[in-house]
Amino acid sequence: MKLTVSGKHLEITPAIRERLDQKLGKTLLNLEDHTSTHVVLGSEKHGHWVEITLKTKGYSVHCKEETSDMYAAIDHAVTNIQKQLRKHKDRAQSLNKKKGTASKEIIDQ
Repeated sequence: MKLTVSGKHLEITPAIRERLDQKLGKTLLNLEDHTSTHVVLGSEKHGHWVEITLKTKGYSVHCKEETSDMYAAIDHAVTNIQKQLRKHKDRAQSLNKKKGTASKEIIDQ
């Protein structure tokens, strides 16, 4: 797993990096080693935003969250990424089940 963190108008502190490692570590534990994750953190006049792009073999997921608190934005973005990954996994499993039953029916005939 490759994790890249960058900031726009914001310095990446060890506390922020630790929070990202803690949250994303659980999410990325089940993915392949080819996974690359790019996190961009930014600060503007009225809030903070987090943008996460996760690329792995076959697909990629992307999310952007903006709130007044940086840590809340990180939490929301990671939750959104987890939902997208879960949705992708469920779709892949249901597709595999459909393919498996179709091929089994052909063999039985």
